Amino acid sequence: MKQSELLAEVERLIEEAIAEERATDTRWLVQRVLASHADPEGPDADLYLLCAHEHVTTTVRTALRRYRPKPNEEETKDQWVLPGFERLQKAYLVERDGKSWVVPIVKMTRAEKEAKAAEYRRIGAGCYEHADELERYLQQDQP
Repeated sequence: MKQSELLAEVERLIEEAIAEERATDTRWLVQRVLASHADPEGPDADLYLLCAHEHVTTTVRTALRRYRPKPNEEETKDQWVLPGFERLQKAYLVERDGKSWVVPIVKMTRAEKEAKAAEYRRIGAGCYEHADELERYLQQDQP
């Protein structure tokens, strides 16, 4: 299996959950991928399972980055944007009871939506502050 195929498998699981309006524990995604492939056999099976678990976990994190706020959201895929909006996603990465979940926006609580909006505002404010500092530095810069 190629890494691109593994990433596509994870993305398919996420997209299926969103289409079914089902909140998904990110740990379940890892277990689901591992369960869909044959267990290794032999004396080193434990090592291979450990390595597979860590690699699949990393791949799930890669897929989930699309659900994390970014200063520049040009990377957001059109199929992940809620119809009628330009940036509002169909799902967001949300923490529930200390665990990471992919939650369709229609299944998020009002508090989760408000927290996500506040998170984006903090990111935006930080980006503006960063830009201000760069401009201040440019004014002090001697060629």
